[in-house]
Formats: sequence, structure tokens, C-alpha cells
Amino acid sequence: ENPHHPIYKEYLEEHYHNYDTVFLFDSVLAKEMNTAAGPNCRVLYMPMALDPSYYLADNLTPADQKKFSCDVCFAGAMYPEREKLLKAVASLGVELKIFGWPQWEKSALAQYYQGPLNVNEMAKLFRVARISLNNNLQPAKGSVNLKTFEIPASRGFEFCDYQHDLSGVFEIGKELVAYQSSQDLLEKIKYFLAHEKERQAIAMAGYRRVIKDHTLENRIKQIMSLL
Repeated sequence: ENPHHPIYKEYLEEHYHNYDTVFLFDSVLAKEMNTAAGPNCRVLYMPMALDPSYYLADNLTPADQKKFSCDVCFAGAMYPEREKLLKAVASLGVELKIFGWPQWEKSALAQYYQGPLNVNEMAKLFRVARISLNNNLQPAKGSVNLKTFEIPASRGFEFCDYQHDLSGVFEIGKELVAYQSSQDLLEKIKYFLAHEKERQAIAMAGYRRVIKDHTLENRIKQIMSLL
């Protein structure tokens, strides 16, 4: 989820030295941990990946279109920083839909919460929504989460908060759109809702990049080569 989050980082620091090789999806932290690991362990950077067959979302029904159609969607767990960001998005007056963990029901955005999703339903959401918002769990210091790849794998149009590793896995502005702040996000939402052809071109470019570079098959080949 996020190797900088205290829960995950404590676990990593306790256990990583028990292995010969650890692949970590955060390039900055991988370098730091590799330096501290000692001679019997190495920590290498390796971005996340996925199996594209889970994200085809080709069997869309009229009910799917009705359920998932919106200007902006978000799928994921509720954290305070995400609640604050999505409140700003809602203030634009756009059609916002939130899916994911039921904690959203107790948030200030309960009226936008649509329930949980399985992977197939999530792919349909990203395919149908005009803008799919991605926000990495804080403290976000460099790595990108799995949703960075899931949205374009579903042929969705992605807005992702800018991270150090993002430009190494996608071409920003051509395969997805990055935002630096909530104000930057709001301005870009207004722009891209008004430019459908540009949205579609970016979504398809992101999809082609996932298929070319970010499949599990590709990652396994990279891992075996390094080993």
C-alpha cells in the first residue's frame, strides 16, 4: 500500500534482512534500505504490475453504465487527506461517486458513497467514469500504488497525485495526468471535463503502456533477470 506508512515500514525494517533479495516498489526507500542492508541482503526497486485480463471491462451492461457513470470517481479506503481532497472536488458541483470501504458512510461525503466493489466492478467503474482519481496513502514520498496501473489497464482516464516514481512508469500528460495540489486538481478537472477527445487519447495511451510494460509477465522476467 505505502512502504512509508508506519505500519508497513516497521514490518519491512523488522523482516527485510531475512531475505537474500527484496524487491520494493519505492525507488527512494529501496536505495536507503539497500545501503543499510549489509552484505547478505540487497533491496532493489521494482514497480507494481498486474494481469490485464482482470481489467478488460468489456461486458458493460446498461445497468453498469447507470451505476458507474459520473464525472469523477474514487475507489479506495477513507483517510482524512482523501476526505479533504474529495470535499474540494465535490465543491465544483461535478457528479462525484465514491466506492470502497464502508468508512465513507461515516464521513462528510456519505452522500456520494456507492458501496464496495470487486475487481471486475472496479474495472467497469474506471472504464465508464470520465475521470478516475488516484490518491496515494500518506506519507506519499515517492512510490505509486497499484491503482496507478489499474485505472489505465481498465482504459480509464487517470488523475494521480504526483510522486517521484510516477514519471518512470508513465509519461505524465500523455498517458495519465498528475496533480501537485488540490487547487491544481480542481483546475485540471474543469479542463479535462471539457476536452473529451484529449481524455480519450490519454486513456488509450495509458492502456497501451500498461500492456507493453507493466504486466506481471514483464515483472517476472525482470526479476528473474536480476536474480
